[in-house]
Amino acid sequence: MAHKVPSSSPFWRPAGTVGCLCLRTLQLVLALATLAVMASSTGELSFHLRYLAPVALWQCAWSLPLGLLDAQALIASRGWQYQHARSILLTIGDGVTTLVVFTVASGSLGAASGPSAFQHAEWPHGAPFKTLVALGFASSAALFTSAFLNYASIVCHYRLPPA
Repeated sequence: MAHKVPSSSPFWRPAGTVGCLCLRTLQLVLALATLAVMASSTGELSFHLRYLAPVALWQCAWSLPLGLLDAQALIASRGWQYQHARSILLTIGDGVTTLVVFTVASGSLGAASGPSAFQHAEWPHGAPFKTLVALGFASSAALFTSAFLNYASIVCHYRLPPA
């Protein structure tokens, strides 16, 4: 039989808190910064970073609605209903998004340093390429933090009683 951890536990973090809103805002800002750097760069980045734009759009589409829901819950001074189901859904969603963003950032870095890089004269050595890869890894770190805290919330909220 599982029992609930008191809401004063450091890992219990319901939606609508300032921490949740800050994490979602950070995720959105990093994704928008990635899109802004890609939009301002020349066409030479398209070969190595062709998957980064759709992933940044996916991250925006994931973080913006959840940030708005957190802000609404914060303004209304009440949390979301069905906290446990919400935590499970957000843990899975944040985890999948983290893996995709990390994979694309790693793949972009690997594509630039692999054998195919020597076949193309426009290998991106410049600051935009390095900035985009760094933003990809920073985005995956912010998403991982959110996924980990949601997972910790689930584990600590419904833990087994001592034997």
